[in-house]
Amino acid sequence: MSETINTPEYGPPPMDVLISALGALVIGAVIWAGGFATFWGVDYLTAMFGIFPPADQLLNSAIRAAFVGIPILAGLGAAWVSFRFLLKLD
Repeated sequence: MSETINTPEYGPPPMDVLISALGALVIGAVIWAGGFATFWGVDYLTAMFGIFPPADQLLNSAIRAAFVGIPILAGLGAAWVSFRFLLKLD
């Protein structure tokens, strides 16, 4: 005679987590691409109209870091929020 121990499972099923993670990845990538395209367009227009960043190296590097960092942070934030939302959908 054997005993089976049923341990309770907590949280959503693994397949729901996987599907929600993939959905969040897609949403985050779309938000990142939109932010990247926006900053690329701003950079293109400023170069086209002859508006250049200031000569201060620190300020110039901060502007360049914002061009890279803001779309990445927006994509990560959107992915996290959408992951939490998609898990709650049931």
